[in-house]
Amino acid sequence: MAWIVPIPPSARHPQERYQVCFQDGKRHRSAGIFPTKRLALAEKRAIERGDRQPFPEPVDLDPQKARMPFGEYVSTKWWPAWKDQHPSSEYGTRKKVEKRILPTFGDIPIGDLDASTVGAWKAAMIAEGLAPRTVNTYLDAMDRLAASYRAIRPAVAPPRVLAALGPKMLALAAERSQGAHTYLAPPEHTATAREKLGHRRWLLPEQGVILETDPGKARTIARRHLAAYLDLPNYTNHLRRLGFTDADLAAGGSDRLVDAVFAWGDLDRVARRVQDHLGAGANHVCVQVLDADPHGLPIRQWRELASALP
Repeated sequence: MAWIVPIPPSARHPQERYQVCFQDGKRHRSAGIFPTKRLALAEKRAIERGDRQPFPEPVDLDPQKARMPFGEYVSTKWWPAWKDQHPSSEYGTRKKVEKRILPTFGDIPIGDLDASTVGAWKAAMIAEGLAPRTVNTYLDAMDRLAASYRAIRPAVAPPRVLAALGPKMLALAAERSQGAHTYLAPPEHTATAREKLGHRRWLLPEQGVILETDPGKARTIARRHLAAYLDLPNYTNHLRRLGFTDADLAAGGSDRLVDAVFAWGDLDRVARRVQDHLGAGANHVCVQVLDADPHGLPIRQWRELASALP
C-alpha cells in the first residue's frame, strides 16, 4: 500500500510538494518528495505495481563482523546491493552506509584505535620525515589537479609557499614555489635562508613574541609552547644545525635556546627582533603572540604591537 502526503509551501520551498509513503512490513517508509502531484502519482503506482524496491535488504553486509576493507566493501557488497535503488532513497542509503561501513586506519578498524596506536603512527611518520622527493611528488599531484580545475579561474594564479627549514627544502621552495615559510628560526637562519632562496622568492619567517619583561615568566611561557617541538626530529635537527646542543634541547630548552627563537620583553625589544628578520632578508615576519593564558586571545598585545611594528 502507498499513499501521497501533501507538504505545504515554506520559506525554503515556496511551492507545494508531495511525499510518497508506503507500508514496509510494520514500518512506514518514504519513497521520496516530488515537485508535482503527477510525479508523485507515478511513483505511487510504480510502488503498488512492485516496480520499485527502494530499500532492498542487504545480506551479510556488515564489515564490523567481516573486517572488510572500505574499498572492497563498497565494490563487492554495498554497490551491488544498492545500485538499483530509486534516487529519492539517497538519504536512507547514506544512513545505512554510515552504520555499516567500517573505516580502517591501515589495517586497524577505526573503532579499535587508541592513543598509543595513533602515537606510534605519528612517530613513524616523523622519523621517516618529509623528504624533498616526497614533497616533490605531492607538488606534482597539485599541479596535475590544478590543470583539471573546472571552475572560474582567478585572474592571477595563487602563490604557493612551502614550509621549509633545512637546505634541501629551502632549495625545493626556491625551485617549485613562490618562497618559504620558516618556523622557530632566529634572524641568523633568516639570513641563511635568503641565500638559499635567492632574491626573487618570498621569505616569511615566524617569530614567537611574548610581551613580558620578567625573564622567568617570559621563558616559562616560551617553554610551554616549545615543548611539543622538542619531541619532533625535524625541529630538533633544525635547531642542531643552528648550533644548539643536546643540552640546549633538554629540560624544556635552555635559556640560550629560548632567547634565540623567541622575542620577549618590552615593545622596543620585540620590534628590534622583527626588524632583525627584515634586515636579514625577510619579506614579511609572521608574528605569533604567546600569552600566559594558552587558551586566551592576546588582543591587548596585538593592539600594542600594531602601533610599534613596521
